Amino acid sequence: WASVSLRPRPRFPWACSGVASGVVGAALARRSERLAPFRSAHAVAEEADSAPKDKASVELRYAHGMEILAHPHKKNGGEDAAFICTDANTVGVADGVGGWAEKGIDAGAYARNLMDNAKQLATALKSAADEKSIPLDALRVLVGAHRVTRDPGSATACVAVFEGSTMRATNIGDSGFAIIRQRELCFKSPPQQHSFNFPYQIGFGSDADHPAMADRFEVELRSGDVVIMATDGLFDNVFDKQLCHMVSEAQDKGLTPQQTASNLASFAQRLGMTAVVRSPFSVAAANAGYLFMGGKLDDTSVVVTYVSEPSEDSDNLSEPSSASSEPKKPPSSEPTEASLRNPEDAAPGAEEEARW
Repeated sequence: WASVSLRPRPRFPWACSGVASGVVGAALARRSERLAPFRSAHAVAEEADSAPKDKASVELRYAHGMEILAHPHKKNGGEDAAFICTDANTVGVADGVGGWAEKGIDAGAYARNLMDNAKQLATALKSAADEKSIPLDALRVLVGAHRVTRDPGSATACVAVFEGSTMRATNIGDSGFAIIRQRELCFKSPPQQHSFNFPYQIGFGSDADHPAMADRFEVELRSGDVVIMATDGLFDNVFDKQLCHMVSEAQDKGLTPQQTASNLASFAQRLGMTAVVRSPFSVAAANAGYLFMGGKLDDTSVVVTYVSEPSEDSDNLSEPSSASSEPKKPPSSEPTEASLRNPEDAAPGAEEEARW
């Protein structure tokens, strides 16, 4: 069965509410047609019980690609981290909270070790889950990794597990994921923030949020879907319509998940370098009563997952042999007007984006 489970968070108009009664929030209801896979747990469970249990018909193939770009002005290589665990079909991203630098602490070390521990734990838990014929739980991976990561610091984090035709994900803070289906945004996880630009974060110490506060999602995927998981370096700079445009263009050109992840991360950082464009972060700042112009340059981590039928041509579905990677150097040159001119830039859906 498929569902999206979110605790209501009144600060955000796009957060789901009425979970107990199986009602999706008002913002997502405006996308009711595209959110058919995200109905109440009760409704979907009833349909699943009556549907034929043909396991072969729901087995999908997942191919992943990853890119990490550090902020160009950071000497420590940035605070972002990410991983891909092909053994357990699990991916994750983390964004170390840069405020720790004021205390002489590299939060990037916490984020990197958190993701390394999550990768190792996913492999171990996958073996145990297979023995017991139970699904692997993304929240269990995150909680376990948090428990054994003892470095000073804190981070936002998002982890997703892909099994059969189902994605199980958990997210805490303002990292997250988006699902692109048939060239449109199917679903996007809402950020968790205590206040504007103050995200939920897990870490070593009593002052951090507990990973049990993370939102949990269970989504039924379809062949042709593309899942974009990223830190806020992407979502603060790239509007939803721009994201859909770039992913659709990548599919048309037959780009691999790795190439798509690289293009998205580079595009986000180019936008973050300029003060002449309207960005999701500037819109959110205005909604919170702050004046902010342009993009928000930051570390940027992107993990792209292509969903396909096992029998489909896999030439553009290359999977990496290793999971974690060191941050790469960001684009070295300032963005030109041509590089920022995207069909979605001029009119990114002002009314819609203002609501988000």
